[in-house]
Order: sequence, then structure tokens, then C-alpha cells
Amino acid sequence: MGTRIAISAAVLFVALASASRASAFAEFGDNCVGKVPLPLAGTVFQSETTKKVPLASPLAGVITRWRVNAEIPPGSMEETLKLLRGGPTSFQVAGESGAEAVVDGPNMFDTRLAVQVGDRLGLYGKLGFIGCEGESSDVIAAKSGNMTTGTPFSPDITTGSLRIPLAAIVEPDADGDGYGDETQDGCPADASTHAACPLPRPAPALKLDAFPIVLKRSILLLVGSSESRPVEVFGQVGLRRRHRGGALASKTRKPKAPGAGTIVGLDGGTEDVEAGEIARFNVKLPGAVKRELRQTPRGKSLKGTITARATDSSGKVVDRTISIRLPGQKPRHG
Repeated sequence: MGTRIAISAAVLFVALASASRASAFAEFGDNCVGKVPLPLAGTVFQSETTKKVPLASPLAGVITRWRVNAEIPPGSMEETLKLLRGGPTSFQVAGESGAEAVVDGPNMFDTRLAVQVGDRLGLYGKLGFIGCEGESSDVIAAKSGNMTTGTPFSPDITTGSLRIPLAAIVEPDADGDGYGDETQDGCPADASTHAACPLPRPAPALKLDAFPIVLKRSILLLVGSSESRPVEVFGQVGLRRRHRGGALASKTRKPKAPGAGTIVGLDGGTEDVEAGEIARFNVKLPGAVKRELRQTPRGKSLKGTITARATDSSGKVVDRTISIRLPGQKPRHG
């Protein structure tokens, strides 16, 4: 059973005006104030009226609230909203709310009924209903008894000079999940949930892998990537001593000497690496490194690093750095 919300007309107007800024809900029915109790135990609806009020739903969606304005003595009248489909002489109950207690004043109730363009509102009360005084051309129609969902019927009672104080708010239902997009559906674009939309999953992190093969005059670096990306390869080697002939230039972006001495940069260039494939980078050793290796006894080595670098789809730079050892090439004597 929905929760009754007693609110003034001014507060209701503010609430609806605020909601209209979010998306296109609509209201249909009659907001007259019912003062005339009628002990008709049947399913009633407004058949005709001269008033400029929309009796049929102007859009398809979900009825999320319905209301009855009443001016009655203390106490309550139990009423059930009926959603009627068809016409002009044959109707079917397409849905109904729970029974609600209508009391003196504005009454608003929550519900959730799928509605189509042209559907009408009806009421059923086992003790009757409350009506508004109208003109002779304001005609209500009724069917004796409680017409339940799926039941076809034709009115067997009509009476003039009465209006039904019954209106409803219909909201769009973009994903067709049966929940109104304005107030009931936290994720209008996803029919699998009406709670808050799940946070988007972060893109998988870019992963690089590299395997160095040290050759006599170069380093063969095998590189794999989880995404198709341009990959840059560079590195550095630390020399044991500075060679005569001046300082050695380094191409390393962030020199980190593994020990005292000169740092020499390695440059493997940039290539496009396809996801899931292995790219081969031939990193040639600079002349200074080759000379140092020829003077480094076998059994000893020069230390360095080699790096594969790529940028992922978010702009984040990803490095895969591997330590390398270049074996000495000078034969041992004796």
C-alpha cells in the first residue's frame, strides 16, 4: 500500500515544477475537489466533460503517483485506482493500485502502473466514492462491482452533473523496465536495474612485457603489448671508467648510474606493436660500450637497463624496465 502524502496545492506545484526541469513527465485527470459522497459500489470513470482537462494519458510510460482532492467529514474512504484501456463503450482494466484511504484534504499515493497513450483513470470503492459537482454534460460512467486486472467490461450506469476528483502523474520509461524515469528508476538507460547505474568499469591497464637477448654488438629486445600501441625502446649502460677523447653523450631520459663512471644511452627507436604480437627491437651498442666490453675481462660484465615505453588510452605512460648485463669480451691471460 502506498504512503499517503498530505501536501498543500502550493507545495505540490513547486515539487512538480522542480521535477519538470529534469525530464518530460505529464499529469492527466481532474484536480477538482470532491465534496459529494456517492454510495455507488462500482468501477467508475469520467466518460465526458466540458472542462479542459486531459482525461487520457498523453504519453506512454509509468504512472508513479495518483491523487484525490477531497472535502469530506472526518474519517476515510477506501479507494483503488483502476487503469482503463479501450473505449468508447468497451474497456479493460489494464492495471490497478493497492487500496488507499482517502481522507479530507489533498491525498497523493505512490504506485507503479505501466500506461499507454489514451489510457484512462478509474476508481473503485466498496463503499462508493467522492464526486465533484459539475454540469449536465459532465458524465461519469460505471460498472457495478470491482473490475479486476484483465477484466473486460462495458459500463451499465451513467450519470451527469458529476466529475471525479482523480488525477495521475505519468513519467517516461526509456528502458521499458516498468519504473518511472523521474522518481523510480536510478538508471533509466539500463533495463537490467532500477537502482543507481553501476559505475563504468575502468579500462584494463596497459601491460608491456619485454625480454632482452644480449648479442655481441647489440641487444635484441622482444616486446609484447596488451594494446596496439607505439612502443619506444631506450636504455643505458654504465661504464667502469671514462674513455679518453671526451665526455660521452647519453640519450637516457632519466640517467641513473649503477655505479661510478660514465652513463651511455641506448636507443632502440619506436615501432608500432600490435596487441598480442611480439615486436623485435634491435638496439645497437654504441662504440663506447663496445670498446669498453673489449677491455672488460670475460667473467665480468657491464650493468645497465633497457626500457620499453608506451602510452595508454588515458594518456598514462607505462614503462617496462629490465636490468641487463653485458658480458666482457677480453680474453683472460694465463
